[in-house]
Amino acid sequence: FDESTRGLPLGRAMQVFEDVDGKAGIAQVVGELAPRFQQHTGDVLNAGYSQSVFWLKFDLRYTPRSAHGMRSWLLELAYPPMDHVELYLPDGEGGYRLAQRTGDALPYASRQIRQNNYLFEIPFEPNTPQTVYLRLHSQGSIQAPVSLWSPNAYLEEQPSRLYVLGLIYGVLIGM
Repeated sequence: FDESTRGLPLGRAMQVFEDVDGKAGIAQVVGELAPRFQQHTGDVLNAGYSQSVFWLKFDLRYTPRSAHGMRSWLLELAYPPMDHVELYLPDGEGGYRLAQRTGDALPYASRQIRQNNYLFEIPFEPNTPQTVYLRLHSQGSIQAPVSLWSPNAYLEEQPSRLYVLGLIYGVLIGM
């Protein structure tokens, strides 16, 4: 993606690993369990009701056309009822660090950006590949509609989302 990209759905660009017992840490996922990741072929991961932990892997590369291209992007997980969401980013030393822990089971203040969907600000170095991991666990249904947004495009998209919600609630009140 480049600085002209507004929004990028990542469903078909992610790899998924189901950790059935939920005991794997980031070091294991990046190391010995890395071959178990499967390329996802749908637009949205829908694992239904599962006690498993799901790891999502995104291999991303920001290739700006100009030297002044944008460097921070928003990773959105548009499924608010997810109980536990963890974001892992490269630590600069060949490993990964927990960059953010949030979810429906944690206080609302645990969100990096206070929004109904989970938003994570991710810095990108131009022309440098970066792998990002999300760890998902929930007592309810596990769905992962994940997108990458430029901050401006995300803000511009919000009024239309609110209009749709207003229309839905208006119809419900009318009924």
